[in-house]
Amino acid sequence: MYGYWDDGGRFGYFQMAVIEMLQVIEWIPDVIHANDWHTAFIPVLLKEKYGWIKPYQQIKTQLTIHNLQFQGWFRRQR
Repeated sequence: MYGYWDDGGRFGYFQMAVIEMLQVIEWIPDVIHANDWHTAFIPVLLKEKYGWIKPYQQIKTQLTIHNLQFQGWFRRQR
């Protein structure tokens, strides 16, 4: 599922999809629990990209790091 050259893009799109789907399913959680780098950008997206959406402003976030050794570092793409 991960460890491929396109992980950064795939998981970036995944994290945006998580937030975008909240409007589609018409459900706003109290807390979003992000795990490791795969979802770690969700709290940033909620505040910086989607912060203008009033219901999103109340969502609390929790980040848990299970694997500190692998932090989502990738070689530069050409």
